Amino acid sequence: MKNLILGLCSFCLSLSSFAASPVWKISKGDNHFYLGGTIHLLAESDYPLPNAFEQAYREASTLVFETDIEQMKASGNQTQLLRKLLYPSGESLRQKLSTETYQRLDNFFAARGVPTNQITRFRIGMTVMTLTLIELRRNGLAEEGVDMFFMDKAKQDQKGVESLEELNAHMDFIANMGEGQEDEMIRQTLDDLEEIPAMIRDMKAAWRSGDNARLVEIGIREWKSEFPNVFKRLLTDRNNDWMTELANYNDDADVEFVLVGALHLVGEDGLLQQLQASGHQLEQLP
Repeated sequence: MKNLILGLCSFCLSLSSFAASPVWKISKGDNHFYLGGTIHLLAESDYPLPNAFEQAYREASTLVFETDIEQMKASGNQTQLLRKLLYPSGESLRQKLSTETYQRLDNFFAARGVPTNQITRFRIGMTVMTLTLIELRRNGLAEEGVDMFFMDKAKQDQKGVESLEELNAHMDFIANMGEGQEDEMIRQTLDDLEEIPAMIRDMKAAWRSGDNARLVEIGIREWKSEFPNVFKRLLTDRNNDWMTELANYNDDADVEFVLVGALHLVGEDGLLQQLQASGHQLEQLP
């Protein structure tokens, strides 16, 4: 389950496991685009980013994100998202948890000064994200991640900005995550949060060096085994949906820089594997 935690911060593939970068040049014929793996929350000490990000950014005319980040921040869309994430009146996560699990959750929030009864109005996906974000911020990941860094940079430099999925679809992925596995997901999340400092260290080291094999070991293997439905919905299905759009980016000479969570790139369900299988040439930037 720690794999889901790392994926939300915000991954076997035999495509270069040596230390390089999390940015790839994807070519077909004379055309190419760039694909970069991101982490959605970072610490101030994680900047500057690996040089490969800047290399891809300079050449790109358009940046492509998972969803429209600016649109998500609009007040009307936040209200709509909140409705999707809340249980109906009279229903709460507490009703879906065992007494023991709810007590553990209550103890966790009490120790951090958070009212449990307010958080458990949220569906399981948002509750897991809240648990994770609290601990990430307690461990120094308080800065905006790669996505927002380049979103702001693209606006400043007047580059084009696009997204791979509609905002409503993105909201639905969060709202419906983990339904039917509420008790198991809360228990596993609380267990894994105790190891989060080491997990963050290992994850960021593998990400910065583009070590795909290590990312699979840290971020995918256990998650896919323990929560296959969540894994399929959050990674595999979305990767499959995105492939149609990615394949079009080599139809002309325009250069796009696609930025998605690092776990989307690697593993047998990952974008790198699928792009290679569909005839694209992959080059990992140093």
